[in-house]
Amino acid sequence: MPQKRRTIWSSAGKQPQKKLLKKPNRSRDSERDQCLHVARWIPHAIDMYVVLKDTFRIGMLLEQEESAKDGTLIEDDAAKKERQETLEHVKKDVQERSLRTYKRILTSAPYLRTLVKGNTKKHRKELGHILSEMQDIIGQIHSEDASKLKPYIGRYAALDAVNHPLTPAIYSDIQRSRAMMGVNHPQLAGMLCLIKHLAAHRKNPKKIQGELQSGHIKMHAAAWPAFAYEGDSPGENFNPLDMQNGLFKGYLMKRVFQHIFKGPSSALANDGEVVTTRSGNAKLHNMLKVDAEHVAYTFVQCHFSISLRDKWQAMDGKYDYHEAYYRIIRAIQEPFNQTWVDSLLEWWNMSVFGDKAGIPVFDISDDDNEEEDDLISMRKQFASREARLKSISSDAQGSTLPSDPSSDTSVINMASTPATTPPPFEEPAPVPAKAIPKPCPIIPTSQQQVVTPNVDAGAPPRTNPLAPIPSGSGTSDALSHTLPLAPVPSGSGTGTRMSKKCGRTNVMESDDESSLTENDSDVPAPSKRTKKGKGKATTTTTTTTSKRKRKGQK
Repeated sequence: MPQKRRTIWSSAGKQPQKKLLKKPNRSRDSERDQCLHVARWIPHAIDMYVVLKDTFRIGMLLEQEESAKDGTLIEDDAAKKERQETLEHVKKDVQERSLRTYKRILTSAPYLRTLVKGNTKKHRKELGHILSEMQDIIGQIHSEDASKLKPYIGRYAALDAVNHPLTPAIYSDIQRSRAMMGVNHPQLAGMLCLIKHLAAHRKNPKKIQGELQSGHIKMHAAAWPAFAYEGDSPGENFNPLDMQNGLFKGYLMKRVFQHIFKGPSSALANDGEVVTTRSGNAKLHNMLKVDAEHVAYTFVQCHFSISLRDKWQAMDGKYDYHEAYYRIIRAIQEPFNQTWVDSLLEWWNMSVFGDKAGIPVFDISDDDNEEEDDLISMRKQFASREARLKSISSDAQGSTLPSDPSSDTSVINMASTPATTPPPFEEPAPVPAKAIPKPCPIIPTSQQQVVTPNVDAGAPPRTNPLAPIPSGSGTSDALSHTLPLAPVPSGSGTGTRMSKKCGRTNVMESDDESSLTENDSDVPAPSKRTKKGKGKATTTTTTTTSKRKRKGQK
């Protein structure tokens, strides 16, 4: 396809100049779009507060260190010293988290791996540009999810929004209503209350609410709020001696999780219920199970949605969302009780996907009723047939084969006969191919007659002469291979043929008593037509013998 041309007018002579427009690189655009698509999933499932340029720098240095230890990378002392000085200023847990995030992003966006491996200035420039765009998208996702969640939070915060809604009601589009949220709302204050002060809040709600408003009770990320615990009333079954029991299973967290990852229509659905809706983030990004990052992101959005803040901020007074996010991830990924973590993630998978392992996959369990499941019966029948065939084949290999009763050979036991080395195989010598004799050419000595029946039933059969044999075509001696033709009946006389096209008669003479022999025979020559004027033609018949030579004719 020819490139488009754009006309540019010069300022001096006002003459048009033609300039070729650059053809867009569609493959590069698609790779860039893939990276931007991954950027929308990074805060949800990889790292909510990631700084991509720092993460990539630390990740690349750690990869170089691993390659240098393996011997796959040869570097000088100056580069090694510079890398070590840079990594000394980064904490060990930050290094591990950065390397884990770096690898997960490269796995999700392979084009970034290509840019990282490229050592040219063009690759580094494009990598920096894409990372800047991805960082902007990550920052937008926080505020987008928070703004979309605010209109629904009044229904999500109430256990039964129809029969027992929040009092006073919350309206996201009214500024005065927003001012009554957070610790200013009597019910939301109990959800934000630290779990250690929840018992005191139940005894005297107004007193604890006043201490929360005044800052006497400090709200910080190191203490879990009441909404993170399960129960119809958040934290109603809290046991101070078993703080992990029911943690991160609150109904508000479950509804917010459904809202963010599956859609608003799924937020109030029952556990595992499939609601027909448009594709949510979980489906768009191929989410198969719930991980620690999903739970931590949900916790942060829950806390912010019931707070006083209108716009997204990393700090809410003294409460640090950044610290709370990483504390939750560390509590799940580095547990002191693995059984608690397994049961927690199974509970989340069951609540969201209806299966403890995550996305339900078709499987046949042995615990199913075998009498009602035909597929299980088919599988067991096949296994029994295979076992029976194997037993029969093993019996046949161990049995003895009797010899021919007419011979004196004794019975041979194939199982007990020792294996012997077969004699070496010698290839037979190649047999030379026999020469095929060349067939002798068949050269007729005279012209042959072909007898054709006349159309008229009463007329005798006629003969059509063949073309004459040119001189010099070979020997004139007759051959014994000449095939006999059909005999011409006696008394047939001279055959005549009428030409309907020109209205003339072709006369051919034949000898009734003659036949083709090995010596000679007179065969009528083909008729020649000569024109002696317009519309007039004469037909002559010439007879020749095989010994007569025609000079000057081919």
